[in-house]
Amino acid sequence: MPIPAIESKSIVAEKPPNELEDAMGFWGGGCGTGLVGAMLCAVGSGDAAAQETLPAQDGVAQTTPITKGGSSDLGSGGGTLEAAAPTATGGEGQVQIYPRSFFDPYKPQNAEDMLRRVPGVAAILDTATAGATTQARGLGSGGDQILIGGRRLAAKNQIVQMLRRLSAASVERVELIRGTSEGIEVLSEGLIVNIVMVPGKSNSGGSGNLEANFRFGDQGYAALDGLLSYSGSFGQFSYTFGAERNAWTPIGLTPTGGTNDWSRRFRDEIYYYPDGSVQEKRPQRWSRSHNKAIYTTNLGYDWGGGDQIKFNALYQPLRVLEIDETPFIRYASNGSTGAMGDELHQRDNRAKLLDLGADFQKRLLGGSLNVILIRTRTEQDLTDVRNRQIGARYVEVGKSVSSQNKGEDIIRASYSRALNSGMDLTVGVEGAKNFLDQQLDTFFDTDGDDRLELIPFPESFADIREKRGEIFAIHSWKLTSELSMETSLNYEVSSISTNFSFVPQHTYRFFKPRLDVRYNLTPQDLFRFKVERTISQLDFQNFIPIYNPVDNRVDAGNAEIQPEKTWIFEAAYERRLLGDNGSIEVRLFYRDISDHISRGPFAISSGGRITSAPINIDKARHYGGEIKGAIRLDMIGLRDAQINARYVRQFSNVIDPFTSLNRKMKDPYDSEFNIGYRQDLTRLGMAFGANYIDTSGDQITSDVRNVEYFSRGPRVDAFVEKSLPAGFTVRFEAHNINRSPEYKSRDLFVDSQSEGTLLRREYYRERRERRYALKLRKSF
Repeated sequence: MPIPAIESKSIVAEKPPNELEDAMGFWGGGCGTGLVGAMLCAVGSGDAAAQETLPAQDGVAQTTPITKGGSSDLGSGGGTLEAAAPTATGGEGQVQIYPRSFFDPYKPQNAEDMLRRVPGVAAILDTATAGATTQARGLGSGGDQILIGGRRLAAKNQIVQMLRRLSAASVERVELIRGTSEGIEVLSEGLIVNIVMVPGKSNSGGSGNLEANFRFGDQGYAALDGLLSYSGSFGQFSYTFGAERNAWTPIGLTPTGGTNDWSRRFRDEIYYYPDGSVQEKRPQRWSRSHNKAIYTTNLGYDWGGGDQIKFNALYQPLRVLEIDETPFIRYASNGSTGAMGDELHQRDNRAKLLDLGADFQKRLLGGSLNVILIRTRTEQDLTDVRNRQIGARYVEVGKSVSSQNKGEDIIRASYSRALNSGMDLTVGVEGAKNFLDQQLDTFFDTDGDDRLELIPFPESFADIREKRGEIFAIHSWKLTSELSMETSLNYEVSSISTNFSFVPQHTYRFFKPRLDVRYNLTPQDLFRFKVERTISQLDFQNFIPIYNPVDNRVDAGNAEIQPEKTWIFEAAYERRLLGDNGSIEVRLFYRDISDHISRGPFAISSGGRITSAPINIDKARHYGGEIKGAIRLDMIGLRDAQINARYVRQFSNVIDPFTSLNRKMKDPYDSEFNIGYRQDLTRLGMAFGANYIDTSGDQITSDVRNVEYFSRGPRVDAFVEKSLPAGFTVRFEAHNINRSPEYKSRDLFVDSQSEGTLLRREYYRERRERRYALKLRKSF
């Protein structure tokens, strides 16, 4: 259930009349002058003196910050501290309430616009966007840290899309919840965002969003797309409908995101002999067209008193066509020119996604009963063709045609109630079924006539099924006003079967405990400690054979692979800055992984060579530290400005199964860094900002005959937007302004890495185009 709002007061100073002076001036007040004095004011020990304790309401004390150095009133400034005054709800479980009036000066179009004005929430949105393609194990007690009406969306990885379709006019307030809170079933990872909607009124008028986009790049790409959504209510019935055409792969907003956010890219690729002389030059030009339609429906009925039911549906057809052209020149080992020609590679991906969900909640016996159902179906047809022209000779190099159907059905039922003062208990069950069917046809030239023949193999048709059941209990306990503890225990049983005669059915049983302890040293200083055991979701792609277009071969699958088991240890400290000026957090983490999934030796081919497949490695470690902050710059005179920054330094270790040498894990970079700046000029109805993303170190891919090292350079994005009359907003976005480079080196061995004889070394440097978007949006 949503946390009830408690009205609070604040003492505010008058805002200077000049908007540009207000945005750019350095002026303090009360804590010293300039940047250093303002920073000391924000993080110093004088917090208690800078707050006013208001009378208790319903036994709940409120603490409201007093504005320092000039603030704004609601009518002229935006972002007033009154709107963001934190409300102490029993010590640890603090809730900050941002009412509608806080956002009005910014003229947001939708719920996502609103959340990006709240310090610390932009990082949650970007992480949710980046995770939209990841697979979670069932529904579980974790998941989205963004709730609507105190409830998570009865779907997986759709919350950001939903926020874009919720008109700002339909949002009553935004709540930031630290720690546990009654009625919030999702396990907190530090901060939970709860969006409270405007209560429905009989025959009330609705509200909607309209967005028209012109997208283009500096290498000739151009396309139009847009979005239309409408929300409303009729009595206790509420609804949201949306339709969108998306002609652009979503932009990577995190250091590890953005793998496919391109429409044109260019690669300078060179092969080298073991002695370092050039073997082949391969300049490549890639083009990518992305055409996705998204249709959504969200329906709800509220009986009152906490009883409600919600339905949501998503239908998403998609076609992505990638074409790369590669003129090549080959050289003999003595440097003389050899064959010259062109390669053409085409990859046509067509998919359909259907996602249905329902969420039923009822107050029962002093508690709350909640039932969630989810049904997801995906159909995908993929054709991959590679041909080569060498003079008058036309060579069919390789081809694969695959058809996949996969799906997941989930039912989750839970019951929650307060046991006594400061103690809550949730118990429940979850059941799930997952499946994947694939038909893979591959074609190779086996007789040397430059034409392809269908090559049958036993696993060309794969049928993978999993049934999973889980019982769980979550106990929340506020031991004192400063100390709270949340414990949970899940027990899971899963059974996996395949149509492979040589692989029997496997049954797995897992305990998944979790302990989360939080201690508020002061209202601004929070310590968090977490110990948790997690079980990864098995990717059925690891079970089945997959066509490898780079090496023109079929890579084997492994139907006996087990999920990864990870013990997670985390310790974090969060400092909330005075006057709702943001927060700074430091976190240390250590992950002890067993049955780590990576490629390894699997079988011996008919030719006597070792082949590889995904296997389980006994142990792996991943550890490091993170510092992140979201800071409003009012304290240094930059009114309505905000900085969000994050830095991660991490390490990993695993024994390579091909070489028996210690190396880092495949995916983690050595470090990740991103910093974003946003400036709102509310009197001018404008905003602008920029984002910088960078990584250091390599991502390593190790296989039986090759090892790859991938790295990428920094990237810069920027935007500017302006409010127009009649509720319109125009926004211009520039992505990859610096044409961020990517690098890969690949060592290919004659027989295997362990044997060590190098066949050739491959290297490329790639740049993607600059991408721009001109958006016209309107709320109505």
